[in-house]
Amino acid sequence: MTQLDEKLHIILFGAAVFLLIGIADLNMGYYTFIRFTTSIGAGLYLYSNYEKGFDNWNIIFGIILLFFNPIFRVYLHDKTTWAIIDLLVGCIFIFKGYLLYKVKE
Repeated sequence: MTQLDEKLHIILFGAAVFLLIGIADLNMGYYTFIRFTTSIGAGLYLYSNYEKGFDNWNIIFGIILLFFNPIFRVYLHDKTTWAIIDLLVGCIFIFKGYLLYKVKE
């Protein structure tokens, strides 16, 4: 188990907290920050599972990485839709972080 594998659940939990805070009506700078933290979390998950083989979680985190990437932005122009997406992705990060934490024990 690599050092990244040991800490990945903490990274996912941290990104989930930022996503859940993003449900509130905040300034645009915070949403850019969310894009970076979510992309980093999803990218690190994909990187840590690269040699372990392909599974459905890779598809989910790949979609999250593409959707939240800060370079080629996805514009939905609706705060309610983004709030639902932030909540859903935050829950996914929490769930997968919990699964990784349980495996680590």
